[in-house]
Amino acid sequence: MNLLDLNGNMTFNVKEVCDSFIIGSKIESRLNDLEIKTQFNNRDEILFKKVSIILSSRSPRSRLNAFRFINEGKININKLDNLMKISWSVKLDNLHFLSFCSSLGLWVVINLLSSINKIALTGITLTFFLLFIYIGSFVIKIKMKDLVNMCVYKKR
Repeated sequence: MNLLDLNGNMTFNVKEVCDSFIIGSKIESRLNDLEIKTQFNNRDEILFKKVSIILSSRSPRSRLNAFRFINEGKININKLDNLMKISWSVKLDNLHFLSFCSSLGLWVVINLLSSINKIALTGITLTFFLLFIYIGSFVIKIKMKDLVNMCVYKKR
């Protein structure tokens, strides 16, 4: 189990689903509609990447970006005998970073505002860190399943 990747897969009957290339093109067009850059590695693998910039400098001379978040992943489409298996993988680097920063901020705020001992405070922030990661992973899984289901069952 890799803590920096979130993986999932879905299996569909071939009778319900059309060709793997058509499904791949639907997934690619849906990701492009969401302003996510896509690239076909081969016929059955789609790589995607979204760069989000927060607190960027507006002046044309300095193109400094304070925070640049890169969300990456890949989607594999494999056609077996009478089944189509769509597996996906998303990197969780940014989720870990954001949960660490927010739990550290929570630790500082609680430490300044209350007189809880350090062990209990560390336990509270560790619980918040793990909860943040769990909720973020759950949301990513739901969004990926919705993306795949929408592209497989929606007729264009």
